[in-house]
Amino acid sequence: MLEVGRRYGRFRIDGLVNRGGMATVWRVYDFDDSRVCAIKVLLREMASDRSFRARLYREAEVLMSLRHPNILPVYGTDEVDGLPCIVMHYVPNGDLRDHLDRTLDAATVLSLFRQACAGVQKVHQAKIYHRDLKPVNLLIERKPAGLHLYVADFGVAIGSGRHGTRYTAHGFAVGTEDFIPPEARSGALAGARGDVYSLGRCLEAMVGIHNCEGPIKTVVERALEDDPEKRQADAIELYEEAAEALTPLGDKPLPPSPPRDPEETRVDTAATAALPPTDTPRTAVVDRAMEAVGLSGLAVSSCLARPRSRPRQLTAVISTGDTVLVQASRARLADWLASELDADRVEVVVLPDSDDPERLVRAYLGARFADHALPRDFDVLRARRRGSQLEIDLAPRLDRLCNEETLAPLALFMGAPNVRLNPIKSDPGR
Repeated sequence: MLEVGRRYGRFRIDGLVNRGGMATVWRVYDFDDSRVCAIKVLLREMASDRSFRARLYREAEVLMSLRHPNILPVYGTDEVDGLPCIVMHYVPNGDLRDHLDRTLDAATVLSLFRQACAGVQKVHQAKIYHRDLKPVNLLIERKPAGLHLYVADFGVAIGSGRHGTRYTAHGFAVGTEDFIPPEARSGALAGARGDVYSLGRCLEAMVGIHNCEGPIKTVVERALEDDPEKRQADAIELYEEAAEALTPLGDKPLPPSPPRDPEETRVDTAATAALPPTDTPRTAVVDRAMEAVGLSGLAVSSCLARPRSRPRQLTAVISTGDTVLVQASRARLADWLASELDADRVEVVVLPDSDDPERLVRAYLGARFADHALPRDFDVLRARRRGSQLEIDLAPRLDRLCNEETLAPLALFMGAPNVRLNPIKSDPGR
């Protein structure tokens, strides 16, 4: 067992996150990359078995090939105290299991379920099948835009593409009993519809068995059919049926269906509204831009906004744990995005990874008006979230620089589609 507080090479062990039958997951500080991350370390008793080491490295290979906002980012592999490990994004807020002991409204259920289905659809597009979908493997992180879900733990995944090697012998069931599809319990290889079954179980858990009545019960029962051919064809069909069934139960706007092929996700260059970060907390095109300039995995969340008055100009808001590095690459990011999106100009605003509205507003204004002499009233600014509204108190001198359109990209990034500016008087003694 690794020792908390001790440094092993590039990693300082800060705490145990989870322990499984094959590996332990630790929260660590990575001195090489100056960030907090997680490492999944093979148990010592498993490390001498070449098949288990190969399985761990294959899991890392699979995850690194699947770049998608709803799949847990993996940074690479390493060794800690002689044990192989996967280096991953650290998710501090637990998993779906931690949210099942409270009442989830229909909009929250669908937002989380949409993200799970979008991640699984991306996996299936790569001809990979997870085979162990369950609440503990659906990690949830609180972001400025809301709850963000990652599909994680591909330790027993199989595929028919270039990741087609399987590590569980034919004739043995894998996964967790309640979430294993019937065809897999005898050891048969479950494909995409096997994952649909597991997603159906997750949906049932999110809605609550006692609430699973009416149209949503029909959706869940179809997903849980013993015959795979009678289930929904893919994760997107399952989500669409769930959205139709749950819409009457919620009074909030429900998110749209994710694309069937996540690789086809592109920004609509004819649109005049921003891409809502509540649907895509890390915009796919921004992820591609970050990868293109050598900053893959550093965007914690992002959004793109297009002002109605200047539809060929875009603002990209990116939050990151390494603002210095990303800030230094703003010009290259802007050029790449402008070329990809056929825009006349893209302004890139880099923010810290924070959920403090006031800190984000100050950082945003400081970045956007870096070429201006910000008035002394800058430190009078106050900001807060009230439901779907971002409220900002501005002194008169700062008010002249800011308006609702200027602040719209930040508001959308924070999941607050409305902005309210409250003028305040400066302190005459200042």
